[in-house]
Amino acid sequence: MSFLAANNFKYVTAVTTDGLGNFVIAGTTDATNLQTSPTVFRPNPPEQGTSSFVMKVSPDGTRILWATYFPGFVRGVAVDSNNNVVVSGVASTGFPVTPNAYQRTAKGRNDMFVAKLSSDGSTLLFATLLGGSGAEDIQGHPIAVSADGSILTCGTTDSTDFPVTAPGTQPSATTAFFARLSADGSQLLQSITYNADGCSVVLDAGGGAAVIAGVSTPTNSISKSFSATQVQGPAGNSDVYVAKFPPAPSATPSFVTVIGGTMQEGLGDLFRDSNGNLFIVGGTFSQDFPVTSGTFRPVFSQTHGAKEDTFVTKLSPIDGKIIASTFLDLFANIGVPSFPVGTSLSNTGTVLPTGNIVVIGPHDVDPYGNTIYPAAIVHLSGDLTHRIGLAYSDVVEAVSVGAFRGTTWVNGGIRSAGAGPHPNFDDVDGVHYYFLGQGDYADAGIAVADLSQPGPELLSVTNAASGAPATYANGLLLSLYGTGIGPVQPSSGVADASGRLPTALSQTVVMVGPGFHSGEGSADLPNIVKTAIPLLFVGTSQVNVTTGPPSSTIGTAQGNMAVMIRRQGVLSRPVQMSVSNGAPGIFSLDGSGTGQAAAINQDGTINGPTNPAAKGSFISLFATGLGAVTSGVAGDIASNAVPVAQNPIVTIANISAQVQYAGLAPTLVSSGYQVNVVIPGNAPTGPSVSLQLSVGGDSSQAGITIAIK
Repeated sequence: MSFLAANNFKYVTAVTTDGLGNFVIAGTTDATNLQTSPTVFRPNPPEQGTSSFVMKVSPDGTRILWATYFPGFVRGVAVDSNNNVVVSGVASTGFPVTPNAYQRTAKGRNDMFVAKLSSDGSTLLFATLLGGSGAEDIQGHPIAVSADGSILTCGTTDSTDFPVTAPGTQPSATTAFFARLSADGSQLLQSITYNADGCSVVLDAGGGAAVIAGVSTPTNSISKSFSATQVQGPAGNSDVYVAKFPPAPSATPSFVTVIGGTMQEGLGDLFRDSNGNLFIVGGTFSQDFPVTSGTFRPVFSQTHGAKEDTFVTKLSPIDGKIIASTFLDLFANIGVPSFPVGTSLSNTGTVLPTGNIVVIGPHDVDPYGNTIYPAAIVHLSGDLTHRIGLAYSDVVEAVSVGAFRGTTWVNGGIRSAGAGPHPNFDDVDGVHYYFLGQGDYADAGIAVADLSQPGPELLSVTNAASGAPATYANGLLLSLYGTGIGPVQPSSGVADASGRLPTALSQTVVMVGPGFHSGEGSADLPNIVKTAIPLLFVGTSQVNVTTGPPSSTIGTAQGNMAVMIRRQGVLSRPVQMSVSNGAPGIFSLDGSGTGQAAAINQDGTINGPTNPAAKGSFISLFATGLGAVTSGVAGDIASNAVPVAQNPIVTIANISAQVQYAGLAPTLVSSGYQVNVVIPGNAPTGPSVSLQLSVGGDSSQAGITIAIK
């Protein structure tokens, strides 16, 4: 459902919750018709250019309680104990400071701002600038409110006169800063500058202390500012740091921890649990990033084209040392041009009241850097040992921020330009979608996901006959293996009167779609992994499907195809397969893909060591993946014999054999083929004579045999 009519571009930059469970959302827009009310701080848009917006949304995500335009570029949002809304960002020309503000005039090219709105959005309680004669910038999640009401923020500056409360690193280039303002914005209680390439996250650590995180590089290393820095893992091109500062004006941190591998790390988010344990989430190119044994995924993923992975690391709040650390097998989107060094664009997360955590990130990208798989929302145990729940947000793309209420995740992002509405976007894949627009150029939106379902885990896709990892082709039988991918009580698909097999069975659906992007840019991103294919069998650890008749057009995409399972509304991770014109496999008698072939002798009896076929007679073999047939097939079950367009090449003990017929057979599934082969007169005899067939240069599996006398 679209709950806010507005035209043009909208982008969510920050989301949090207040004490009543309402969601507070901020972002940027050039829309002129946001549905504001006359009582809010700024009901009308600026005369020109892009503005920000701030809004409160009901706990169920369906109603806007209030919305206001806001000057400047809002990058962070938090709430205080009275549910007032605190925002920070980069000020625009003419930013409206209040009389009691700490800094009332702009000093440089870009100053940052901190402001507070009343809980009903009607009043600007204070607004202050903060900066020097150069430029300030903030990224990530740069605002928090401490228990005493003081406001924590951080960012970067190149101002040599940036206001500080203790001697620190005076910038000669971009330098990180951390600052604490009084609750009314009138006093600068703490301000520190130090060497680092970024400070993008700030967090109240309890007791008035603040924890900040960012990125440190060899040329601008945080260790140049703080000698007590401890390094966890080898140093790389950019590493993530976490530092804890007491509330005193002093610049001395309680600890500074630098974490990374030999390559590049990027920071996505920082959060803590009720015991004060710290969690950082981000991305890494380093296979030697420090992880701990016994965690969810202790091995670096090799599945992504950019060879990067998402990490989650749990740290002690006392000394900053690693408690647990794991990879997640999610793409991290770091190192993108035009963004600060070490920015992890697509990773965020938080702690649930249960102590478990949730992390979000896209599963993969195409060769152009575009996110093509839905964002994975992963519910993990607090000790990082196992996954509890899983959902995918496959309409809201470029997801970057989020908040929680109970076991519900709400994230904000931007819908792909030109993607159009999802046909069932109100309730799909365990996620409810709400967009802040009506399908125009790009819509900001939120997604509400129930993470109580553990979700199916698709591990592999094989050729149903050979058991080998499958390539994708039309007219192919596939076996999918995993955990929780189907019902505990198995079920078989039954064709209807027109010969069609079901595409949904026992709340299980298998979907395919193009695995790679067709061209550069986001406007033509495909609606991926959206075609449901016919089901033959569904069980908790195995699902058998057909890719459709040989005349189907599903598998004609170039490059790769992706396969996913939707089980009880929750999507699995995708598995990619290359596309081919044929993917031959011969069925074995015991279903293992090796040994005695499933073959019928000329007299109609089953071929085997005790019942061999005579030389010169023919045997009938059964296979899949033999490619196109000479005429169209209406259903998933063949109603008559239809020959293949090109006969396969069959060899018996490496001797060419005559193919009498190869094609579909009546009553068999239309991606299963019958091949009648004459046994050569010069073939050897024995109980296990090798047999193989090939189509278009692709051969069936080795190890298949027949018995010859």
